[in-house]
Amino acid sequence: MVTLNDRERAFEAKFANDQEAKFRLSARRNRMFAEWAAAKLGLADAKVAAFIDEVIVSDLAEPGDADILGKVKADFDRASITITEDELIQQLTLAEGKAQASLLEETS
Repeated sequence: MVTLNDRERAFEAKFANDQEAKFRLSARRNRMFAEWAAAKLGLADAKVAAFIDEVIVSDLAEPGDADILGKVKADFDRASITITEDELIQQLTLAEGKAQASLLEETS
């Protein structure tokens, strides 16, 4: 029975580590995406941090990326910046790649 308990603890620890890694990747990706969007919007330095926080919080609205993409798209529309959803998805994907690389760099 000790072996079964040890395996259970190991699986729980792995699950917790995987979830933490997923969260860290998502948070870093969202921050990088928001920084890109803020630059495209031409936000003043004083407004960039608040915008990044808004984008990060918007990702908590529902599972998936529709909420974060919708928030940024709406901000671009208000600023009369023409961008397609595919372009936003491409930028989000690029941000995820950069986030993965920076997390790998930190752990090396």
